[in-house]
Amino acid sequence: MEFEKAESKSERIELIKAKIKADSIYKQSEPEIKTVHSATIFNEHENQNGIECGCKILFVLHYKKRKSIIVNLNEKPELSIVVDKLNSENVERIWYEFKKETAQAVYGVSGKCGFVQLRITDRKLKRLIKNVW
Repeated sequence: MEFEKAESKSERIELIKAKIKADSIYKQSEPEIKTVHSATIFNEHENQNGIECGCKILFVLHYKKRKSIIVNLNEKPELSIVVDKLNSENVERIWYEFKKETAQAVYGVSGKCGFVQLRITDRKLKRLIKNVW
């Protein structure tokens, strides 16, 4: 991912915001079961034209101890307000993992393509998240 190579925290956050918005053009298609040696549920994501992108990265905002939300602009477009307000001052920590085994251990099948977690510190942004969510 591009944001792994970013030199500053603010540059990394801007790239993450762009990726969240770019991924929002893809919606999850109906799950299908594919069998090779054993049954596996397989989900693809496709845009409005039916072009598939494989799987999407999971974006998570931690805004309270043990409280977090998954940012999916297809399911909750109003979260775009929150995404727009993310910056280096209100994001305390960025943690990402793209190794399938580790990501799935944390988020199960939803995290199979990796995840990016952002820990929020700003009270106003936390309030906005609670109001929008």
